[in-house]
Amino acid sequence: MIQRSISLKRRLEGETVRHVGSQGRLVYYKGEMPERCELQADGERIESVAAHEELVRDLHQGNQPKPQPPATYWRLMDNNGNVVMQGDGL
Repeated sequence: MIQRSISLKRRLEGETVRHVGSQGRLVYYKGEMPERCELQADGERIESVAAHEELVRDLHQGNQPKPQPPATYWRLMDNNGNVVMQGDGL
């Protein structure tokens, strides 16, 4: 079992917030979630909301939002439109 120090956990969380940036977006899609973040989104783009710092920290800690129907999955995008993480809300 690997144990991580609190300082490392905080540093990784802070780096995730920095990487997403001030213009990051949480985007909801209706369709099949891609197997990897590097693949193109499938389906229809339903909604896009600002990814503020608190939201990014929650996502980093594993607290994912539940997509509201008809959305089936979400993707966190950085300032450049690259996918940082994705999930299905389950």
